Amino acid sequence: MKKNLIFLLLFLFFGCQSTFDKPQKIALIKCPKIFFSSENSVYVNGDIVNLDIDKIKYRAKLNNYNFSQGCFSDLNKNNYPIDLLILLEPTNLINQEISLSLFTLLYDSNDKLIDRYYFIRNRNINMLEENLDLNTKDIIVNLNISVDKSEKVEKITIGFVKI
Repeated sequence: MKKNLIFLLLFLFFGCQSTFDKPQKIALIKCPKIFFSSENSVYVNGDIVNLDIDKIKYRAKLNNYNFSQGCFSDLNKNNYPIDLLILLEPTNLINQEISLSLFTLLYDSNDKLIDRYYFIRNRNINMLEENLDLNTKDIIVNLNISVDKSEKVEKITIGFVKI
């Protein structure tokens, strides 16, 4: 019985020791500053050329952001998972599906453009939470941005793509 107990203790000690000696594969990094594009922070879907209010389907506005998981670096990439809060004001929606096109511009510390990403997020507005005091719905959109580890992202600008 003692031999089994000693064997078990030695096995646990040496078996766990190898996992402690392994280098960390993920490291937390500093998150960049986020800016919303002043010209592209509001998106209106519908016939806005003729300014016919009856033909505007909805209006979406960038409201806030959060790095809910924090920014981290793995073996090859720096990762910036961003959660965006978008306020949606439906006016004349015929079908309940909406599509939001977003862009992100990544800059280094010298304001040099590193990269740009485009995202399309589709939502069914029947599934969204509604604010009781306003005719708005809250949408949370997840953007997962990954760049090469050699690039140091200092600023990210986010806006709607005008179609």
